[in-house]
Amino acid sequence: FRSAIAQDLIKQKQKQQVTGQTRSCDGITLVEYGVTTKNTSCCPSDSIKCAGCATYDIVAESCKKCQGGYIMQDGLCVACEDTVGWVTKEGATCDSLSGAMCNDRPVNGESSKQACCKCGGGKKLATPF
Repeated sequence: FRSAIAQDLIKQKQKQQVTGQTRSCDGITLVEYGVTTKNTSCCPSDSIKCAGCATYDIVAESCKKCQGGYIMQDGLCVACEDTVGWVTKEGATCDSLSGAMCNDRPVNGESSKQACCKCGGGKKLATPF
């Protein structure tokens, strides 16, 4: 059950999405920069879901996309670091792997699923807020 204030914020956000209007953020303004674009979203200041978040969906009350260096895990953005220097037998780094290339085959004792954040591995770090 959402409060009347939350429902009002959702209606305002939906109106902004339709009309392209902007308004000040009463929480934390998140900014995501593209090559030629800049998108902003507003995250409630008391929400842990803002930590590491690049794009917040006020209607769904969740983070849609994490900032670089963070991965989505259980609905939260978690700081993650790939194993330094890990490469496949072909020389591909964790950054260059696609989801389909993640596997359990060890290379120098560690598989991509153990070494790479995007494959579910890597070193999870405390997420600053």
